Order: sequence, then structure tokens, then C-alpha cells
Amino acid sequence: METGDAPVVVEAVAEAVPAEAVAAVVEAGAPGSLHDALAMFKGTPGFEMAGLKFGAYDRAMQESPASSRASGMHSALGQLKYGNTALSGCCAINSTADGSAPLGELRFVCADRNNGDLGVKLLNPDKTVVAQFARQSRPTLVQSGDTVLPVSLFGTPHGQLETSKMDTGHKYVDPDGRGVMVVSKGCCQPKCCYLIGACLCFFPTCGIGSCIMLHLSSKQPGIFVLKSEPDGPNAGVLKMINEHTYRVEFNAAADPRTRLAASLATLFVFTDQNTSIGGHVEAEWEEQRAWAVVDGSRGAPVKGPVAWEQESAAAGAPENAAMKR
Repeated sequence: METGDAPVVVEAVAEAVPAEAVAAVVEAGAPGSLHDALAMFKGTPGFEMAGLKFGAYDRAMQESPASSRASGMHSALGQLKYGNTALSGCCAINSTADGSAPLGELRFVCADRNNGDLGVKLLNPDKTVVAQFARQSRPTLVQSGDTVLPVSLFGTPHGQLETSKMDTGHKYVDPDGRGVMVVSKGCCQPKCCYLIGACLCFFPTCGIGSCIMLHLSSKQPGIFVLKSEPDGPNAGVLKMINEHTYRVEFNAAADPRTRLAASLATLFVFTDQNTSIGGHVEAEWEEQRAWAVVDGSRGAPVKGPVAWEQESAAAGAPENAAMKR
């Protein structure tokens, strides 16, 4: 039985991590059943992904939030390239119900954020791999990438994740054709109401009211509808509190299959956002040639190669050759 106990290692050196690293993070999962996967989100009113921890990556990305986001916009058009953009990360998945036990953990790895390759694992509390998916490249305006990502549950193929050729319209579709798409509320976002209020209050309040409205606007989450396809009640609502914190509130009428589909689509959006250039501005790193070790401690501090080899030898665990060179 394969579990998620083995750490995911990404070598952050001047040249990019080999593409085999992404394939290694989505190896066969532990034996299980669809029933076990459905039970993961069945009894909860919703879940939250928070406490995201990153591994080491290029120091060139250690910039201010403004410059990092600007770099992201240019990179989306293929205008900027970075020498090394390897990244790994993990975060906890907790139920929104008071006093409930953790639902699981999300782990992901990207060998080159310029290219947009991605490997993702969803683990349950005992570190067994529940779901996994991967892609070789992100579709953009100037790059044709993977728009269909096969998903496996406990190592068995089950449905697929899909996006448009512009990497929008993230959704999960199960083998029966049922699915859930993440759809933005567009101009009906609460943030937009505050922005309109800021414009209306500018002259009557000499700009004071506008400042207050703009501050309140920055505190509002992005609202996305988890739309069921082809029909049926929506799965619920996705609230993007910030780039690193997502909260899903399920519709009480949503069945377990719809909840699982909504959860997988949300994980896809979350990992896609946080592996894009400029998608984040925080990280932990020790040296330029450090390795990022993401383990069950939800983002262990970055450890150098000597420390990692000593720990592996002490534990008697074989090194992951596909993730290290």
C-alpha cells in the first residue's frame, strides 16, 4: 500500500527540475474504492484550505507583491522567463464544522512554472493517496498545453479535469458525464459593490468615504459558483479569501458525487493559481541550491542536501531518484 509518508523533494538549482519529477509525484495510489473517496466530503458542510507552505524556489521571485504580480501578467503572455522556477507546496484541508477532525492534506509540485507542469496528490488523514492528477504544460495565449487531465482515485482512473485553451473554465467531469465547473460571479462580486460605492462617495465625502470603501473592498472574498453540469442543483459556493486560502460551502442538497466533483475542481483551481508565475510572494528557503522537503508536518522548513541524505540514511529509506539528481 502506497501512502504519502515519503517526502516530495524538489531540487531548486540554477537549471529546472527534470519533468520526471512531476510524474513521480502522481505514482499509483493505495488500494481503495470510490465509496471511500465519496465519504471524504460526504458529512461536512464545507471545507477550507489554509496554511499553505511553499518549498524553495528561485530567489529571483523574492520580490515585492506588486512586482511579483506584474511579472505574472507578463509571464501569462510568454514575455518573461525565469531560469529556475521549481516549486513544491502543501496545505491542510479542514472541515468548516466546529470541532471536526481534519479531512486531509493537499500536496503539489511544479518543475517549471514558466511551462506550467503540475503534479497533485490529495491525501486523507492517514496519508493514503486518495486522488491524483498531473499535466505536462499549462495552456496559454502563446502555448498549447494540456486541457484534459485524467484523474485517478486510489490508483484507478475515474473522470478527468478540464480547462479551456486559455486555462479558464476549470471543471471536473466523472465517467458518467456529470461534472462541476467553477464559475465566477463576474460583476456581481461583493467587491464590485464596494468599488461602485467608492466612486459615488468620492465627491460628497472629499475622498474619505472612498478610502473606507476601497479598504472594505480589499477584505471581500472572490465568490465563485460550483455549477453542476449538465443539470441539477449547484454543488455550492467557492470563496477565495486570498490566494492561499479557499473556502468551499456545500449546498445541503448536493449528493456525495457532486461534492467530490466540486472538491476536485476546487483543488485544480487552487494548485493552478499557486503554481503560476506571480501567483504567490511567500516562501521558505535556505540556500540557492537547497532542496524543498514537503512532508506530513504541513510544510517543513527547507533542508539542504546533506541534511536530507543524513535523514534518509538514518531512516533507511531509499532516495527518490526521480525527484533528485
